[in-house]
Amino acid sequence: MGFGKMNALKQASSLLKEEKFLEALEVIKPLDRTTFSSKTNYFEFLLLKAKILNKLERFDKSLVLTEQVIYFTRKKSFPLMAVRAYLNSSEIYWKMGKYEKGIEEISKGDEIIKNLEDQKTHAIKKQKASLYFLKARLYRSQGELDLALNFLHRCLKIQKEIDDTSALGLTLNGLGIIYWYKGELDKALSYFNQGLAYLDEEVNKGKIAYVYVNIGSIYGLKGELNDALKYFEKGLKLCQEVGDTQGEASTLHNIGEIFELKGELELALEYLEKSLVLKKQLGNKRYIASTLHTIGGIQKKKGNLNQAFNQVQKSLEMYEHIGNNVDTSETLLSLIRITLEMANHERAKKLLVQLGKLMKNDENKIINLRYRLGTALFLKNTKKSDGTLSFLSLYELIKKVVESQQLLREIVHEEVIDHRLTTHAIFNLCELLILELKTLGTEEILQEITKLTQRLLKIGQEQSSYSLLTKTYLLQGNLALLQTDVEQARELLHNAEKIAEEKGFDRLAVVIVNQLKRLEGTVPEWLLEENVSLLDRLAEVKLEGLIVSLRQDRVELYPEGFTVEQPTKDQ
Repeated sequence: MGFGKMNALKQASSLLKEEKFLEALEVIKPLDRTTFSSKTNYFEFLLLKAKILNKLERFDKSLVLTEQVIYFTRKKSFPLMAVRAYLNSSEIYWKMGKYEKGIEEISKGDEIIKNLEDQKTHAIKKQKASLYFLKARLYRSQGELDLALNFLHRCLKIQKEIDDTSALGLTLNGLGIIYWYKGELDKALSYFNQGLAYLDEEVNKGKIAYVYVNIGSIYGLKGELNDALKYFEKGLKLCQEVGDTQGEASTLHNIGEIFELKGELELALEYLEKSLVLKKQLGNKRYIASTLHTIGGIQKKKGNLNQAFNQVQKSLEMYEHIGNNVDTSETLLSLIRITLEMANHERAKKLLVQLGKLMKNDENKIINLRYRLGTALFLKNTKKSDGTLSFLSLYELIKKVVESQQLLREIVHEEVIDHRLTTHAIFNLCELLILELKTLGTEEILQEITKLTQRLLKIGQEQSSYSLLTKTYLLQGNLALLQTDVEQARELLHNAEKIAEEKGFDRLAVVIVNQLKRLEGTVPEWLLEENVSLLDRLAEVKLEGLIVSLRQDRVELYPEGFTVEQPTKDQ
């Protein structure tokens, strides 16, 4: 190969490592019209161009070139080049959400490496580590977290052995993502920060941006909203500098979610719509589906239930097309919650049946949990089919409520798989117990609700979730007020206020401050009178309305107080 061609390939490879993908493509474009002195050099050119096109998300063109390389290198016995080609095609299928196809491609590369393991060269070890890394990504995306963790630790061991520092940074980041998915947020944060130490600030801007965004996501989940925004903005700046459209789109999405947590729903939608425009340009269905789902959740919070349903339904169709059962199950549960709020029980029933079929076809703990929670919610919200009232119909309603309570109690007291689902189950169980308290008025029911708030507090502390801790202190403060313990109520509400103000929950802080104002100066008479019944105090505290707003994830939208039936707009 001539010096001009060799220099062009070296320059393009360097630009690829520096994540300057468009510049790399421009450098090798002239080579399309030239001939190569050897097959090896030609295949290197094809594979390099395929990798650049992959990074630019031109997947179809990249796959065509990759398949050419695989065909000729396997035929001509260039095993390591064939492995590199399989890695590229597998990564493309992962990005496209075709996980089974990605695993199929990786397995072909794995077969080649197994036949070369006796050589134990640096190059072979490096490719083996790359195979493990990509396998972990694919299994993680399928929800097989322990399997993914196993492959990442095997990958890490090899990379340490061959001192592949740049790759070590990405693997540590990958471990952080697994622990994030497992809900071990502090452990995830530790791995992300370890990964940053291995990434060169000049050469790896795009990769550093990726880690910044992950760190921001952890702070967002913990409820440290201002820190989350700081890291997202750092990540967004780097993504824009290197021309990473996918990274930019994902970061805009994440910023939108932070403003949602802050209660700034219009601003959240603004960022999410910007993200959606970029994602549609890229054409990746999984990423589009994720943003549509989030937009639907915000429309639900705003009470625009038809808009919410339409957005989440589009998301479901995309996830079904991709074939990811974990994402599909999450979307089905969201649709069940929306349709129940719309009082469309027939549609909710069909969606629950669909979720049940998915559970039977996929032995996955998270899908099983979502189905059981969906069943509990459906039973809890079941209404009479006609307007008549009879002993039998009343018995059936009570039976379903009892079944719902049993399912919710099982979910609440079992091992936490997804703390968001567990907390949603707790709020729904508290709502049923409040109805029981209004009927029976017994202190035992109040004690069970108090124990459930202790469970919420424990989950919040274990998950380092400041959002959950704030809402739990708010709920506990109102429970203390119900039991006429004014000092305890003030202390708990002040705890909630402190976290909300420190962590950036601005609108939630307003709600809590308004709650505290009720206890300033002269204490309300109903708190002092001994003959005020528990039911009368329950009405004064508006505990049921608070629990409903917590269950609907709308508590920050009601600064002036809570009602049992929160208003919804069917637009």
